[in-house]
Amino acid sequence: MGLTERVSHLLNYDLFDLSPIRIGDVIQIDQTVGVVEDIGGRCIRMRTYQGIQMFVPNSALLHNKVTNWTYSTDKILTEIKVGVAYGSPTDTVVKLMKQAVTDIPEIHSDPSPVVLFTDFGDSTLNFAAAFWISMKDQMEVEIIQSNVRLRLDELFRENQIVVSFQQRDVHLDAPRPIDVRVLQGPTTSVAVKVAE
Repeated sequence: MGLTERVSHLLNYDLFDLSPIRIGDVIQIDQTVGVVEDIGGRCIRMRTYQGIQMFVPNSALLHNKVTNWTYSTDKILTEIKVGVAYGSPTDTVVKLMKQAVTDIPEIHSDPSPVVLFTDFGDSTLNFAAAFWISMKDQMEVEIIQSNVRLRLDELFRENQIVVSFQQRDVHLDAPRPIDVRVLQGPTTSVAVKVAE
């Protein structure tokens, strides 16, 4: 073991005396999120939400970006985004998004959820709902987000709000008239033919 590594390992003991990471904390190292299961003199053991156990050298915690999602509290702010078709009643969209969020019992009422009309997109009116939840692991966050989306889809369908998809208008500058036909079959398609 080189001198640099020895010094790094010695520094690790002081690092963990400050307790920035505790057993049970949800931490993120680069793109990997997991729950800390054990803290040793040379490494920590964490389990990702896919069930994979990882052993991370303490020196890696000093040299990489580490986010402790639950250091001071397990409450985190998360959000979902949705785009609806132009012409949709924006006040109704906001009301339904608030209802979808408040209908999910795992979402905290304090601080209260916020729904924002965020932008006029190319093909959509864009909205975001931000809300606070208690984070035990990354999968729980994704399940809660999924439950909000499922409830929102149900409310949108009941109120004829259309979740938009990307679309483009095509303008053709042709020297002669263009013959356009809509063909019906297993899938609808458009055939374009420039007149001879």
